[in-house]
Amino acid sequence: FFSWVVGLWSECSRSCDVGEQVRSVRCWRMLAPGFDSSVHVYLCNSAVRPASSRKCNNQPCGPQWEMSTWSTCSSLCGYGIQRRHVRCNSGNEIHCNRSTKPTTHQSCFHPPCVHSWKVKKWSKCNGPCGRGVQHRDVICVDRNGIRSDIRSCDKNTKPQTVQGCGFAPYCPSMWVPQAYDTCSASCGQGIVTRKVVCGRVVRNSFQLQSDAHCRHKPRPTSTTTCTAKPCLSSWYVTEWSKVSLMRFDQRKKFF
Repeated sequence: FFSWVVGLWSECSRSCDVGEQVRSVRCWRMLAPGFDSSVHVYLCNSAVRPASSRKCNNQPCGPQWEMSTWSTCSSLCGYGIQRRHVRCNSGNEIHCNRSTKPTTHQSCFHPPCVHSWKVKKWSKCNGPCGRGVQHRDVICVDRNGIRSDIRSCDKNTKPQTVQGCGFAPYCPSMWVPQAYDTCSASCGQGIVTRKVVCGRVVRNSFQLQSDAHCRHKPRPTSTTTCTAKPCLSSWYVTEWSKVSLMRFDQRKKFF
């Protein structure tokens, strides 16, 4: 005598919203009262096989954090940063739990940089003492001196692209913002950063100083948003669900 034997339903795979429950379904053969054994499922094909999974409905999840995929690393060598967008699916962040908000950036690493920075001459001074600045081009080159992607060089060792200047032997300390780096996003909205240094002109030479010397003046911003080409589409995912007891898998939603 062959028959289907089912196990107990597992807990729902999600603590809220629609999830799944699973259970074992085996074909058993009764050899004698108190003696039975699991056999191949085809021996029970004459009877309808019970379902091994079913949907389970819980209370609505409410607002949840959704994350876009990580951006490419900001550097092609050495240390860099990856960023992503995190949003509350209700449209307003106050509806989501701020203590569980996923991170918006993480470190990324590549082999050490073998490219180097190459600087060009400073431009002429464009203003009086305390307001004048000079600019110069700083490019990334490979071992043969051929221009390369700026991300191939270590941005932490990039020389200044802007410095203060003036038509006087001594000029007061001033903030001098450098050129912005490349946008953190390859499409859509991202972030660009720049260094902001403090220094003064002494005998026609710009000398760096600690930030304390420039605190009497407002510090220029070091980050701003940037917009690249429009994104055709973007994945947003929720947090992982609990581990399923029967199948030992995890599930997440994609939008």
